[in-house]
Amino acid sequence: MLTERYANQLNKLLLPLDNFLPFGSEGAVPRALSNERKPFILERAEKYLHFEWPSLSATLFMDFVRTGNRVHYEKPYFLRRRALHALVMGEWIEGEGRFLDDIINGLWAICEETTWIVPAHLYMARKKHEPIADVSEPIIDLFAGETGAELAWTLYLLEPALAGVSPLLVERLRNELKRRIIDPYLERNDYWWMLEVNPYGINNWAPWCTSNCLGVILLQEPDESRRIKAVTKSMRTLDLFIANYPADGGCDEGSSYWYRAGGSLFDCLELLYTASGGKISIYDEPLICEIGRFMLKAYIADDYFVNYADGSARYSGIPVCLYKYGERIADAGLTSLGRRLHRERRKQGEFLQADSLYRELQELACYEPLTADEKGEVFLQDTWMPDLQIATAREASGSADGFYLSAKGGHNAENHNHNDVGQFIVYLDGKPLLVDPGVGLYTAQTFSDQRYEIWCMQSSYHNLPAINGFQQRAGREYAARSCDYEVKPEQASFAVELAGAYPVESGVESWKRSLILDRTKTSKITLEEDVILREETDNIAMHWMTPCLPQVEVNNELRMFREEREVARVHISGPPLKCQIERIELVDEKLRHIWGQHLYRIVWMLDSKVKSTMWQFSIFRS
Repeated sequence: MLTERYANQLNKLLLPLDNFLPFGSEGAVPRALSNERKPFILERAEKYLHFEWPSLSATLFMDFVRTGNRVHYEKPYFLRRRALHALVMGEWIEGEGRFLDDIINGLWAICEETTWIVPAHLYMARKKHEPIADVSEPIIDLFAGETGAELAWTLYLLEPALAGVSPLLVERLRNELKRRIIDPYLERNDYWWMLEVNPYGINNWAPWCTSNCLGVILLQEPDESRRIKAVTKSMRTLDLFIANYPADGGCDEGSSYWYRAGGSLFDCLELLYTASGGKISIYDEPLICEIGRFMLKAYIADDYFVNYADGSARYSGIPVCLYKYGERIADAGLTSLGRRLHRERRKQGEFLQADSLYRELQELACYEPLTADEKGEVFLQDTWMPDLQIATAREASGSADGFYLSAKGGHNAENHNHNDVGQFIVYLDGKPLLVDPGVGLYTAQTFSDQRYEIWCMQSSYHNLPAINGFQQRAGREYAARSCDYEVKPEQASFAVELAGAYPVESGVESWKRSLILDRTKTSKITLEEDVILREETDNIAMHWMTPCLPQVEVNNELRMFREEREVARVHISGPPLKCQIERIELVDEKLRHIWGQHLYRIVWMLDSKVKSTMWQFSIFRS
């Protein structure tokens, strides 16, 4: 796509280094910022005045190999970068030198790091079995790229101020960027995320790493032939990434990962657009438009999003990405979603919400339109992504009121996979009723062959059955046999055949799950489980996950409470079931932030043997 259109013309299209000024000369310092932004930027920077830059010792780096813990090293590692970001923005806004010494100390500390990668990504090294990094082999992972980009944008904003202290500071930064980012990017083709040699599949690494390398090279590489070589290479990677994206634009890694999949793709496209004076553009391509619209399709209410795979149920993300993407593809709903999320964050005192200098500069550049009133629809009534087999439906467009339903088919080898074929979630008035727990903080186990020993990756901790003691299995062959979605004015219906997601030993011949959102006056959600087994059994357990307090009634009903108020009632028909309520204490910091102290697991169990049967669960508003 990009290569075919533009690669042979780059010598005519690319602006020379001196003319690449995406935010004006020296960032065009905005002296007249509004009252809310300038104090926020300065107060954030002042927190790091006289900052003691945390140590990153060799043994701390080795801790991941020794214990599997990612946090011990990554916490001070990211604190260094967060502090530098805040200080750089403060100095750029104020321009009085007040933050400069702390910035220099931070830059020096980061330049002295043996490697910019995090220990969890040491598998990319040629000496794979060493517990520490080899200083002679710079590696570009996600966070080496992020680090390089932050330093490159720091030079873009503050080079005269740094050179005024010593030209050697600028020279050191340029040397480190050349050694750690520019040269490896140009010389190596074996980083798997480049997609030239790729044993790990195609995911957010490709656009994320590419966006940062591209930014560094466009900002710092003066040689025209090397700039063209790098841009050509970036286009090849992006073309492969785009070519493997589903036509429906769906992000199978989870909605919160969109910001580093579709969102980082957008960063790349914006850099190319800016570096060519607007001449390199593929925003007219239908697939590029659909990739952007995914977040609109996944939006539920407030900061809640559909969160299959490793997505987080609550994540307001980077609103400027949504706004700018929507602006480029002329989608009023997407720009409005960016505005809505930005407004909600501002209410909490977060006046800038980007996660990198580049994105924060984008946010400042379009702050006034970003804070304007919404003009497009953010509450879509029905969406269907046939490639991912994900459906969403709500009672009415334009409002979070009423029931909201999402369900998926798919397979169990998706990016950031959970064993969750047939999973569904239910919200009521924009609040969670039946949920997907999501994923906790990453450890060494998360991306190992022990991944599915983690409870929240297992089908029995989704809204799914266990059959004769068997859960769903991981692998491309474990998939929905059929998946259909139908929309009518009065209802939306989703049907999926689950049996193919279970091993043969489970004894299931067919498990047809149907979900219907009824939009009539007696609004409700109906779940039907139509089951055929090869032999009689009473060993079936159907699981539901909820943050609400469930209470079982003697008349085969379930009541659900939120903050001591009954919000929903469930009526069950079919063979008798026993109900067990389990309280799951959440010890993981990330999950606690989303759901609070605990979740409940409702387990529906057979009271007698069956070979073929059907249950119907009707969920009503209380």
